[in-house]
Amino acid sequence: NHTLGQHGISVRYALTRLLAESSADISGKALRALCEWLGFDLAEWWQPYAANKMLLRKMYWQPPDDEAIDPAAAPIFLESREGVLARTWIGGWPAWIEDFSHEPGYQDRTARLRKAGISEGIAFAVRAHSATLGVIVLMSRGRRHRDAHLIDLMSDIGAQIGQHVERCRAEKESRKSAESFRALFDEAPLPYHEIDRN
Repeated sequence: NHTLGQHGISVRYALTRLLAESSADISGKALRALCEWLGFDLAEWWQPYAANKMLLRKMYWQPPDDEAIDPAAAPIFLESREGVLARTWIGGWPAWIEDFSHEPGYQDRTARLRKAGISEGIAFAVRAHSATLGVIVLMSRGRRHRDAHLIDLMSDIGAQIGQHVERCRAEKESRKSAESFRALFDEAPLPYHEIDRN
């Protein structure tokens, strides 16, 4: 337990450094790092669309010589609450995926995953404050030991990534607002002055 705890601390610290170097929401580099640090083989990042009515896969990572993940992935509809990803999105708690053949978003890809030896996975929510921003799925070849430490670590990592995603989006909105203001100022037909009444 002490070793697992120390590993979790190391992973959180390494992720903090990696995210600090990135200006993107979630990068393929981050997904790869999670797989390597936690002993998984493939990773996918799912985001909500259509007013949070569905999840669409935005990004995935697999080794260059691996073809387990199909470039196309079916959407996951959230209103039915079917499947691990939908429940993870709604409840916010990490959960194991025991069988991809019963999982929306993977049913038409099951044969390809089985051929590649993918037998199970874990899904965890990317959260910022009380909002869920997406779901990350880590997939594994072979059965893994179910331990509470990994579930707790997934929750912490999801919150850590969620804070990064929220910060990146806020910075992007700030830059967009500043650019809009400059464009308005530059294109104004009459001289424009901003007055500070304080």
